[in-house]
Amino acid sequence: MAEKEKKPPEKGIPLLFWGNLEKKKNIQTSREQLVMNGIFGCVFFLAGIFLVAPNAVGYGGQGIFVTALWLIGSGAVAGVEFYHAAHWQPAPMEEEPQPEEPQEGTLEEKLKRLQSLYEQQLITEEEYQSKKKELLGEL
Repeated sequence: MAEKEKKPPEKGIPLLFWGNLEKKKNIQTSREQLVMNGIFGCVFFLAGIFLVAPNAVGYGGQGIFVTALWLIGSGAVAGVEFYHAAHWQPAPMEEEPQPEEPQEGTLEEKLKRLQSLYEQQLITEEEYQSKKKELLGEL
């Protein structure tokens, strides 16, 4: 069975696309996502108080322990997510890598390259003469 070719991730792909997670190093959760996570933490906390806790007493110490873990965990999630949402700052923009400029080289190399361009008829004689004059003027 032939393996599928991995396509490079496109900009704008949701974070839930797992192939994108391998390539993207700096993933930042948005403020809206953090607030939503905090709300879910609150919902689980309230479910623990009103649904889990009343039934936990019948299970003795284990039920109380599980309820305590439930409430501490969901309260911690809600608190941490709301804290991060309150202190959220956008990630710095990554600069696109700039293509490297060709090495200038010596005057002799520049003249040879200029001559080569002229011989290949990529530049006109006037362009050749003017650039040659400019290069020789740098001496």
